[in-house]
Amino acid sequence: MKVSTKKYAEILYALIKNKKEAEIKPVVKDFAEFLVANKDTGKLGLIMEKFSSLWNTNQSITEAELLSARKLDEEIVANLKKYLAGITGVKQVIFKEKIDKTILGGVVISYRDKVIDGSLRTKIKQLRDNMVK
Repeated sequence: MKVSTKKYAEILYALIKNKKEAEIKPVVKDFAEFLVANKDTGKLGLIMEKFSSLWNTNQSITEAELLSARKLDEEIVANLKKYLAGITGVKQVIFKEKIDKTILGGVVISYRDKVIDGSLRTKIKQLRDNMVK
C-alpha cells in the first residue's frame, strides 16, 4: 500500500495530538516500526517536515527566518516575535536566526510565502532607484 508523506504526517498528528508527553514515546515507536514494515523509512525527512508544518498550524505557531547583519540582542528578537505574532495572528513565533553581513543593517523576516525586508541594503537600493527617476 502506497502512503503519501502528507498522509503519514496526518496519521502521526492524529495519533499524538491529545496525548500527554509520557504517552507519545510509545506511539512514535509504533509509528517508526510501521514505517520500517512498509519500507518507507526513506520518507522520514519529508514526513517530519509535513508533520512539523501541520503541528505548527494546529498549535498556532509560525516559523520564520530572521536575517540580520549581526547577532541581535534577545530584547530585539523578542520584540520582532511580538510584532510578527501580531500581524500573523499566531500565539508563538519561532525564528531561525541567520547572519548575512551583505544586508548591511536592519532585518529581513521571511515567513510562509511573505518577506518583510527592512534591510539597509534594500533601503539604499530604493533610495538610489528614486534618485535615478
